Amino acid sequence: MTFKNSIADVTIGFGNCIPVVLQNVALSGTTNTITIPASGSFAPTLSKGYVRVHVYGGGGTSPTVALTSVTFSDGTNTVLIAGNAVANTLSATASCDFLIPFELDINATSCVIVLTLAGTSPTATADCAIGATT
Repeated sequence: MTFKNSIADVTIGFGNCIPVVLQNVALSGTTNTITIPASGSFAPTLSKGYVRVHVYGGGGTSPTVALTSVTFSDGTNTVLIAGNAVANTLSATASCDFLIPFELDINATSCVIVLTLAGTSPTATADCAIGATT
């Protein structure tokens, strides 16, 4: 599944949008860590924008997902921009979409998203996007 509404659509009027997208990330077990970019660092660095995480295709028995944390780092400092332990129900037809605005006091070179799955043998898929300005 790809994003129907891209991060560029969400950030209309936000300025020069730099989209970073990571799609079809397989999730399984309880703690799932997604690092963006998968290798290297943002170039140019990021300081404000939006993070969008779409989790869908829940499998197993009674799967749920919580957006445990979203952090940005400049390689030295780390800033938490979102996080909670609220369990959201997933299924083959029920998904979760998280949209988090951010403005940082650092020039971020990476982002780490932690998703926690629960249920019996839970699985899901995630699409992640960052729309940002420098």
